Amino acid sequence: MREKTTELWFFIPDLLPLVDHRPPAVDGRPLPQPPQRLLLTGQGDRLRFLVTDAVPPLLVDPLDPGSVQRVYAVGHSNHSLGESWPADPDRHGPAVQVAAIALHGTENPPLASALHTAASRGSEWLVVTLADDGSVRWQTSPMPHPTPVVQWRPARLHVYGLPGGGFPGEFAINHTWQGWLTARFTRQIAERIAAIVNGLPELPAGVNRIQIVDGPDDPDDEATVGVDVDGFWRVGVGWRWASPDLAPHGHLVPFTPPDTSQGDGEDLPAAGQDVYWVPGALTWLDAHGDLLVRAADDRERFDPLNPAEPPEYGNLDPEAEWQCRAIEHLLRTVADQRRQLAPLASMFTPREVEELLVVAAHATPSSNAHTLTSRQGALVQRVRALLHFLAANQSTAPPVPSPGLATS
Repeated sequence: MREKTTELWFFIPDLLPLVDHRPPAVDGRPLPQPPQRLLLTGQGDRLRFLVTDAVPPLLVDPLDPGSVQRVYAVGHSNHSLGESWPADPDRHGPAVQVAAIALHGTENPPLASALHTAASRGSEWLVVTLADDGSVRWQTSPMPHPTPVVQWRPARLHVYGLPGGGFPGEFAINHTWQGWLTARFTRQIAERIAAIVNGLPELPAGVNRIQIVDGPDDPDDEATVGVDVDGFWRVGVGWRWASPDLAPHGHLVPFTPPDTSQGDGEDLPAAGQDVYWVPGALTWLDAHGDLLVRAADDRERFDPLNPAEPPEYGNLDPEAEWQCRAIEHLLRTVADQRRQLAPLASMFTPREVEELLVVAAHATPSSNAHTLTSRQGALVQRVRALLHFLAANQSTAPPVPSPGLATS
């Protein structure tokens, strides 16, 4: 069964005075506390509003301590004006806190930052989604109507950890979710993905079992994937779809540290770690496999005052977000391939190993071309032959290659 949810829409310009409220210190009174959380509050069956936990709170009337300022959800107010006076508890009942949302939580970006940058992204509304189990999600959004027409673009699509990747399909170019793509496929490819997923003993993060059906999605069965109006199947809505095809022009290479120290060592990758240089920035994976970005000048030098940070998904345009996820996928793939090639490394020169890693990641340094050179093709054939030998002989010692396999 799909979860039942309630969406509440709050006008962000009305929320900002509450979020930015900084109570002054007053002699003889407890130290003030700036707001740390938005408190979702209900009053009776209909009224829903947000206040903060600031102490003392922001008041509508500075002379009335009971006039705590609040912002009502659209359609859940006790009046039609833009005022935010408390509703009469004798008429509407007592106010009861329903949930709390951290302003400076672990989301990327945190709520406070998202509210302040929402206008620059054309979003004027905070949408709070309340589930029956009490969980709360939020996002900033423009008005939902009219809905922009979804535009699609072909690409090879991957989910990290899902075998058989490089599924030919399409992705929505004007929509992402935390940088992940919304994908759709033909019936044949959708069936192929379903067979792979349903045959896995353990599923990659965010992936669920699915069933391809001829009609629309079953609202009571989230496993069903139905056909859309264009005759495609939108497999894995909410999965972590990415495409290495979308990586920006750059260099995928092992990192060489600068000659001199440039700030905190934690703000640069380790020597030899795989990185992806793009114009104006260095990108790499942290210990959890998540992308970090650090700005650099045109001579690949770093500003000590500008540390590495993860991309602010939700605050970037869709193209920048899907490029970041493409780089992240490439770097994760290279890290996996490096571990797999470790037993065979002695059979190749360092340069050949790096070329193999780049080929395995479906990209070439300084280019977005995905066709292999004759040299790269020969290297791939050598690896396949060695891996086949190891599997057949259950040995960790690869054979000495014949002269005919060697490349210069």
